[in-house]
Amino acid sequence: MKVDLFLDMMFHTADQTHLWHLQTKSDPLHRTLGGYYDGIRGMLDRFAEACMGYKGIRLSANGKIPFKPYKDVGQVEGHLMMVCSYCNDLYKEIAKEQGSEHLLAIIDDIREHIAKTKYLLTLS
Repeated sequence: MKVDLFLDMMFHTADQTHLWHLQTKSDPLHRTLGGYYDGIRGMLDRFAEACMGYKGIRLSANGKIPFKPYKDVGQVEGHLMMVCSYCNDLYKEIAKEQGSEHLLAIIDDIREHIAKTKYLLTLS
């Protein structure tokens, strides 16, 4: 189920960027990543609870995506693009379901948060 894969990615992106936040020596990047993972955690919770209520099911995530040590800003940008791809795939799937507009709005919020973070990375 794409929703479960999406949850895995959202948990992973929050933890991966938190790790990079701790590993970077750049103060602007440190702050940008801190804002990103804090925001993602809240949006993840909003999405998961709304989705479970809408679908009437319990969602699961297996947490098996490996972490990578911080290398450079390009690595962070690539990671954000991958997360955005997961968002886009799930959006397309959920858009087919009637009455799913509230879930699509949360995915839009996540995509906006990713876009803002990508912009902030250009200031690092």
